[in-house]
Order: sequence, then structure tokens, then C-alpha cells
Amino acid sequence: MTSIATKELPSKERVDESTTKYYPAMLLGQMGINKKHRGKKIGRMVTHFCTGLALNIGKRVACRYLVLQTDVKHLEFYQKYCAFTPSEKSGNKPLIMMYRRLY
Repeated sequence: MTSIATKELPSKERVDESTTKYYPAMLLGQMGINKKHRGKKIGRMVTHFCTGLALNIGKRVACRYLVLQTDVKHLEFYQKYCAFTPSEKSGNKPLIMMYRRLY
């Protein structure tokens, strides 16, 4: 478990009149695919599996977001194939916070 700062989300994602500065989130940890197995959609399948787990338990643990950190090189992968959105405050940091709303 982790959290995502409300300031990192677009205003449409924020709860009106809430005083909280952070929303609970599940963290998708560091992943890697062995070079000889790349290009076989394994990363996509693992990410979708983890997203399914998060969707399954998200409401039970009061968690609305699945988050991860990635570098610029993998940003398009998570946006295009896994429906993650980069946070608004990532800027030019080496790692970019991305989120996906669970419900």
C-alpha cells in the first residue's frame, strides 16, 4: 500500500470539499522482463494480472488507485497498453508517477 498526493491528480479526480492531501493507493512494484523474453507481451500480461488483483480487493481495502513509478522510456507502454495516466506533477523527474483509477 501507498498513497498518491491529491495535487498529483487532475481536478476531475479529486473529491470535492475534501481536506485530505493523499488518497490510498496500491503500489505496483518494480518489474522487469528478461531480455530473451521481451516482445512476447509478458509485461502487459503481468500488469493486467496485477490490475485485476487490485480491482478485486480495492473496494474491500478502501483503495481507489493503483500507482507505479516508471522512467520516460516505459511511459508510453503503461499509457497505451495498461491504461495508466501520468501524474500532473511529474515534471522532469527521473521517475514518473502514474496512476490508474480502480473504481
